Amino acid sequence: MKSRALIMTAVAAIGLLSAVVAQDTRLTVNYVIAKGDWVAWRLGELIRLDADIARANKKDVAAVAPATVGFDRDKGTVVIRIYGTRGTVEGAKETILDYQGRLEKRYNPEIMAVCNVSMTQSDYTITYFNRDAEGGPREIVRMEGDKLVVPSGR
Repeated sequence: MKSRALIMTAVAAIGLLSAVVAQDTRLTVNYVIAKGDWVAWRLGELIRLDADIARANKKDVAAVAPATVGFDRDKGTVVIRIYGTRGTVEGAKETILDYQGRLEKRYNPEIMAVCNVSMTQSDYTITYFNRDAEGGPREIVRMEGDKLVVPSGR
């Protein structure tokens, strides 16, 4: 009898826990994916692929600085956030220009082929962060379309 009561209590507890977990809908809310989300996801995959190939070929992986990619729905631009070790505007700008070259020659044609979207420089915001900065990553410079923006205090 006691074992039956214990089993019933356990089943009730599991049911209650399941109900509490099921009520957490933060990650199950419907979300309409914009084409920009898809482009950003694909671009992030291409950037990681380049880094993996550089490592596999034992090339200078620093030439492929790590980055995250997202889509800014408010501005309608793909946002690339590069995390490198350069602390100067000129060094960071050089890395951004390298990324722009790869966007134009390699990534944009792939985005067109896979996502059927013709991307131009004005569709991107590329920000360079010095990941070694004291206090965490610090923005050094960003390129908004064809405009270079240096944060105040730099």
